[in-house]
Amino acid sequence: MQRRRIAPFKLADAAIIFVAWVSAEAFSSSPSSSDDYAHVDDGDVCVGENASSSVCVGEDASSTPSAAKTGDVDGYVYWMIPQKVHRFCDPAVAAISAWLVLAITLEINDFRYHLNLAHTTAAAGGNSNTNHPYIASLVAIRLGLYDALLDAVFLYSFTYVIIFGFTREDADSNTSLVIWGTSYIASASILAMTGLKIPQWLGIYHKSNLLTINDTSHRAHKAVYDHAVEGTCSLTSFRYQVRLGVGKHTTQFVLFLLPFYIDLKVWSHLSALFVGFLFGQVFLFAIFKCHQRYKKHRVMVAMCASATLSLVSSLVFTAGVYIIDTVWNWQSALPIRLLGLISFMGWLTSFLFLQGIQYYEQIQFASTHPGEKEEKEEDDEVGHLIIDDGIPIVEGDKLTQCAGSSSNSLIVNENKTEEEKNASELKDQLKIEVIRRDLTENSNSIYEIVHFSSVAWVFSMKDYVQLLEENNSSSKEIYDAITAVEESNDIKWYRCLWRALPPIWNIFIHSFCRNDSARRQPKYYIALRLAGKVLMVCINLTAIFVAVVSCGATVEIRRTKAKLPAVRNILYAHQNEGPVCAFDKKCGNIREFASKEDAHLAQYSIAHCGPCASCSTWNDMEVQYSTRNNLAKKGQHCSVKALLGGYDAAVKCMEDEIGFKGDCARCWTDDFACTRKFCIFIFLQSRMNNQIANFNVSPDMITTATCEEANCEAGNPGDFVRCSGSNRRRMNIVSDIPRPADEHCQIVDVDDWGSFFDQKC
Repeated sequence: MQRRRIAPFKLADAAIIFVAWVSAEAFSSSPSSSDDYAHVDDGDVCVGENASSSVCVGEDASSTPSAAKTGDVDGYVYWMIPQKVHRFCDPAVAAISAWLVLAITLEINDFRYHLNLAHTTAAAGGNSNTNHPYIASLVAIRLGLYDALLDAVFLYSFTYVIIFGFTREDADSNTSLVIWGTSYIASASILAMTGLKIPQWLGIYHKSNLLTINDTSHRAHKAVYDHAVEGTCSLTSFRYQVRLGVGKHTTQFVLFLLPFYIDLKVWSHLSALFVGFLFGQVFLFAIFKCHQRYKKHRVMVAMCASATLSLVSSLVFTAGVYIIDTVWNWQSALPIRLLGLISFMGWLTSFLFLQGIQYYEQIQFASTHPGEKEEKEEDDEVGHLIIDDGIPIVEGDKLTQCAGSSSNSLIVNENKTEEEKNASELKDQLKIEVIRRDLTENSNSIYEIVHFSSVAWVFSMKDYVQLLEENNSSSKEIYDAITAVEESNDIKWYRCLWRALPPIWNIFIHSFCRNDSARRQPKYYIALRLAGKVLMVCINLTAIFVAVVSCGATVEIRRTKAKLPAVRNILYAHQNEGPVCAFDKKCGNIREFASKEDAHLAQYSIAHCGPCASCSTWNDMEVQYSTRNNLAKKGQHCSVKALLGGYDAAVKCMEDEIGFKGDCARCWTDDFACTRKFCIFIFLQSRMNNQIANFNVSPDMITTATCEEANCEAGNPGDFVRCSGSNRRRMNIVSDIPRPADEHCQIVDVDDWGSFFDQKC
């Protein structure tokens, strides 16, 4: 594979990429020559400690070693690719951590908002017996948050320990580069999603139905209504609803992050979490302050912030593509600058397209809700929608059936007469066309939620403190007292165990099994939601596949490195001194001799080092030479047939498509089976990294060819060399697998196999 040289890339502003492209000629005119980097020439793969002693193969490769070429190539850039990637701060982990800070803050304040609304509505209705349940419910929200955070810490730590435990050493450098670049692309997606959300968070747009990853779980309004209004949910069940609401956010990235844990050091992981947490807090504070300070210019602020994030996101995406290109080598088809331009403009165009869809949504919403603009301006003065009388309207399907009941409901209409209840209900019906939407359904402004929560607490905290002082009780003691009344003491042990476990199943049901048709949405939005769910499933399955393959490949690499020194000692240390396979004349007799001297005394010419075996025939040796530049690729094709069609299909492929006959074809097929058993994950990883044609057998770069050699050639456990007899190394044929000269037999008496086989036997 051809490689470009890239300067060691550090986590920095993605704009540096463009600076590097502008000065590309300066880099290409002075390439570095460190021994720690791969050396690449124009179209050839070179292996060795330095360019002058490396062996190169490629389309124009000759049978003799050649030096790596240097110089400029028509707009291409030579860079240095480090063989080991050190990620100081993984972009994907940092971006997701920042997003979770925003989402969890919105979720918790959403629960608090609805609880405050229920409490103030109950007080306005004349119910004075709401303080104890209100305080206990606040404690339930806090404890539910703690439960969800503990679930998240357990799940993320557990998955990180597993992945990092397998890949902490010997991880493939190409895989690390691809994952590094993919991490930039993932962080670009989070930035783009944030840019799409900013107009909504600043209170300009209503909630969009476009995005699959939401900033609230939509559980708060229903959970509070069941708990506080209808009294059908106990405090414990309400706490569980909070846990599910927060867990909806924290668990949606557990599987997605699996590949990014590969070879991610502990300190890098912790630094990414810290950077993400810090950035999330700063961003949340900035949104809040911008809404306060630039209230009259929110549209301009939102558009500027969204445009800035779109540009930054496009730059980060381009940086990710650029890093992946160092492995995938797209620049062989496109100049590097054109590749960067296409990546940048393609991502930016996609972002603008999604912005256009959101804008169309807002136009449609304004046409169907004519009084919404005036109402929204009123909401900004008080922080949120407040209904003067009656129970707040709650829309949407019931997400989860709450178990248990509470005798301490926050809202009780017993103090109202029947006429007052009817009047209140009639008033609510008259206001439906104006205030039919809920905060989490259409507005979801960070400012509105946080601001109203803080304002409401100004007057609710006085009662809170006074109540605690009068009763000499802590809020946790009030919570414990109420839950003790609600729950019996004979709870089954398995129910306690189920409650202690992370609520992954319920979160899965909520995420993927909700009845979207129950929502009042156009059918194409329901289709978009379904497509989003399918996309998320595919992404998570891909993440699992990449993680499993990388872990398995790392284990196979580690095993290969352990076996390789002994195997190479067996194969090459004395190959020029032992038995030989020789012939008396072309197309004549082929015999085995104990040494080259014995063969020469008998007037025989040496065909290959080592004993004769199944492939030491004129037909099979001619095939070894005629397929010298493509045998490895053809062998991979037949190995796939072995995987799909079985042993006999592979033997037939070796005979019909390559040319080996009889026992020789079966030797090769046995070698395929051995390679599949011991190197399958390295093979799959090479397909992910576009390294399927890389047959490097350098000890520092473990490929499928290296793995096959360590596990299947010298009786460890496979014994291909003894079974086949002849191979290209033993015949001194330079092939499509680059090897140093000391791995080739030096005593073969045929100087030019091409001239020798001008006429086949």
